[in-house]
Amino acid sequence: VIRNPNDLQNFYNEVVRMVKFKLRKTNDISFTVGYCEMSDEEIYTNLNTGLNFLATLLKKGYKSLGGVVLKSCQGKPVRIY
Repeated sequence: VIRNPNDLQNFYNEVVRMVKFKLRKTNDISFTVGYCEMSDEEIYTNLNTGLNFLATLLKKGYKSLGGVVLKSCQGKPVRIY
């Protein structure tokens, strides 16, 4: 039970900013970095933050990444790393 409305707002803000990494059987990890309506700067910031966090989880950091592919809703995937 949340008694203070400010706690509910803080919890909502935390859930909205949460990123879920999905690990698949083929050693692919995917996560959402934005929506089509977002600006390029916002998407870049989200992608950079997510990749930096992912690199901290890996033993060798960025050396463990084989590649990074950016995929839009209905567009073709673009390899960026």
